[in-house]
Amino acid sequence: MHKGVSTVYRRYAVPRQTRAEILRILADVPGYLWRGAVTDRAGRPGLAITFDDPQHNQQNLLIFDPKTGALIADELLTLKPKRISTYGMILATDRTTGTG
Repeated sequence: MHKGVSTVYRRYAVPRQTRAEILRILADVPGYLWRGAVTDRAGRPGLAITFDDPQHNQQNLLIFDPKTGALIADELLTLKPKRISTYGMILATDRTTGTG
């Protein structure tokens, strides 16, 4: 689920209605935990959810913009020893019109 969400936001300018639906779906997925207010590594305020995967010794973290619901950062942590495996930030999103 983590990879799918981050892939969608990295490839597309996700419309508001779709962002809301993604958040509703994540709220119903067993294992995702609300972590509350956080600051991403770029210093932006966000709201975090995590999913612990002890079978793979990992924790997935998603950080959303509290005003828009857009994904602004995601990371994959190794739990033991605790360290960052991957970290990504979405700093800007824009749309273009195809010239098809």
